[in-house]
Amino acid sequence: MKKKLLIALVVLVALGVGAFFGVRSWRQKVVRFQDENAFRAAQKALRENRPADALALYEARNRERNVLPWSEVELGALAGTRQLPRLLALFETSPERIAKDSTASLLVARTLLHSKRQKEFNELREKWRQRDNTVDWLVLDSDAQLLQGNYRQARELLKSRTFPGTNDVPRLVRLAILSRGRDLTESWNYLAEASRLNPRDPEVRSFRAQILEQLDKTALARVEYVAAHVADPKNPLLRDQLAEFYRRQGSYDLALTTWRDALKTPTLDYLWLKAAFWGRMIQPVKLELKAEERPQGDLTPLAEYVLQLAPGSFWNDSFEKVPGARTLEGQRQEIFWLKLADRLRQKQDKAALELISFNRFGPNTWQPDLERALARILAFRTATNLNPASVTLPTGGLAETNRHQYFNQLEQLAKRERDGGGKSAVPPDMAKFLRSDAAVGAAFLAAGWREAALDLLPPQPQAEAPEWLLYGQAQALRYNRNAASALAFLSQAPATPTLELLRGELEIADGKMAEGLARLAPLAGQNSEVGFRAAWLLAVSSFEKSDFAAVKKLVAGQPRLAKSPTGLELLARVALVEGQSAEADRLYRQIAGQSVEARTYLARQAFAQKDWVTARKYTEELIAIMPDELQLRANLEAIAVAQSKP
Repeated sequence: MKKKLLIALVVLVALGVGAFFGVRSWRQKVVRFQDENAFRAAQKALRENRPADALALYEARNRERNVLPWSEVELGALAGTRQLPRLLALFETSPERIAKDSTASLLVARTLLHSKRQKEFNELREKWRQRDNTVDWLVLDSDAQLLQGNYRQARELLKSRTFPGTNDVPRLVRLAILSRGRDLTESWNYLAEASRLNPRDPEVRSFRAQILEQLDKTALARVEYVAAHVADPKNPLLRDQLAEFYRRQGSYDLALTTWRDALKTPTLDYLWLKAAFWGRMIQPVKLELKAEERPQGDLTPLAEYVLQLAPGSFWNDSFEKVPGARTLEGQRQEIFWLKLADRLRQKQDKAALELISFNRFGPNTWQPDLERALARILAFRTATNLNPASVTLPTGGLAETNRHQYFNQLEQLAKRERDGGGKSAVPPDMAKFLRSDAAVGAAFLAAGWREAALDLLPPQPQAEAPEWLLYGQAQALRYNRNAASALAFLSQAPATPTLELLRGELEIADGKMAEGLARLAPLAGQNSEVGFRAAWLLAVSSFEKSDFAAVKKLVAGQPRLAKSPTGLELLARVALVEGQSAEADRLYRQIAGQSVEARTYLARQAFAQKDWVTARKYTEELIAIMPDELQLRANLEAIAVAQSKP
């Protein structure tokens, strides 16, 4: 009996084991079937030019014992979505994989070229010299010649071949670049031909932007830079180009935001470095990337060095541990500015002036106005001379009409000194300020480098500080810290009308509405810019409270506001709320030539009334004022569509 029972148990166990392995085998078949389907779908997505879908399927693949050639899908998907950081990382570990794919090789080769990794670029390029003669490789070769200063060879190379249809666009764009310096008309003609072939090509938009910027058409240039980025949002080079445009225009916050946004996806080392550096100089930003998210490249250790600097510090001895530190000093301007700021913070005037005198970036300095001002301040402090003989001062910078008053004052005093045979022309009060602890930080503030300025300026208002500096330092505290910090600073400053106006604004921003409005009230009646703004702020507050009688009284009681488009805009808004549309129309028409708000209202009214001519007129005027507002262009298209209907 026991023997029969034992045999039965053995049979049951065998059946159980068999069932178990049967289920397991069935599950493996299902998983394999799903993997094969996903793989085929990814291949189909690549064939149909849907690389993002292919990449999503690759990321979701089964990673256990997967024998399917997913690496081919990965390469095609990364190349198709222009994932330069990931392609570069792949090149670092498996260069032979990159060399199998033309598109991936092109993208990596261009990144290597712009990263100045010439040896690796040459090796990758040679692998494709006899295998691919498309326009992209021709353009890359011409770019390599350009970066080496061989303009004639680059031009001859580009003129050696033509390509059919839109394939010729990259070649035409490069010819336009080469012609820009010597013949702007010829350059624009090349660009016009490229635009005719493909008006939405990001490179065409990018170079149109560069020419427009060269012609000082900065608003139109911005439209083109933005359009180039929008046309190819995953291209980090175009994003960097847009950020650099903002930097050159002094729009540092927009530049920093553009660089910071580049870190939301896999990024490149130099973008991380720029975000770190400008965050240190303009406004602190959090750049917390996980170890696996950090870009791999020669500049990564330098970016990490900048990020580890303590608050208020610009330098420490750990720089010597950065790989290739001495080589990077000659290549990266970030290092120059950090060292200079550190010398200034430690009040090493002679060392700082010497650093400026040996600045190897010369005409390419990021802030010629700031560098020139610092050289004059330091020369005055060390030798009572605003024209240092030992320093070649940088040229360029903003036009005098757009330059900060501090920089203009220094230039005017330096000119008087030169005209006077070297005799100092600095008034006693200015001389006292230039020797004060605030002079250097004031220069950084005048340049718009807020965070560096806050670290270099004394934390309390200085007796010799001009009003503009106190105002600017308070605003820097407001934007980089908070309104409360700015109010604490102003509480120690003289109670001038301008600073009292700012205190009132800050109290409102800090939630102290009653205190702020009470502070503004005595200022509102002054026949000055201060009175104008105080009355306007009080009127806006009254409008938000629906106290329309107070709005009318405040506008009427402030002579400058009553005569201004700003005041009439407020009265027009009141008229609309009170149902007096005819009065609102009258007021808006009265200021249409000076008011964006009025044109916007009148364009909307004309569209609603199907007055297409008037709607088009005001919309085109708005586009001329705000050419980078894409919604206005969409409105113009909507007008054209509506006008074409019977």
